[in-house]
Amino acid sequence: MEIELPSTGCNIFYGTYVDNYSSDGRTRTRYYLNEGKLVENNTSYSQYNSIPSGATCLDTGDLVYKPEMELYVPFLASGLLVFVLILVYKIFIKRLLP
Repeated sequence: MEIELPSTGCNIFYGTYVDNYSSDGRTRTRYYLNEGKLVENNTSYSQYNSIPSGATCLDTGDLVYKPEMELYVPFLASGLLVFVLILVYKIFIKRLLP
């Protein structure tokens, strides 16, 4: 599911939030990610000279929310744990028993 980004200005992703720098050079608005939606947190009206160096502006479609990963990771981790326990049993415990 794509996350809807503001259509004006330059959007820069910082891990847990997105900063939107306006094209007029006056405002920076911070949006936090909350379950696949951007929630506006604060707006800074301080003037800035330029967008941070090395930053790349995001387009719509560049930021994707994948809630299904919350299901896959525990499933894969439990599968790996079962595999290791079976391996330990077959290698060590089965050889020690008469």
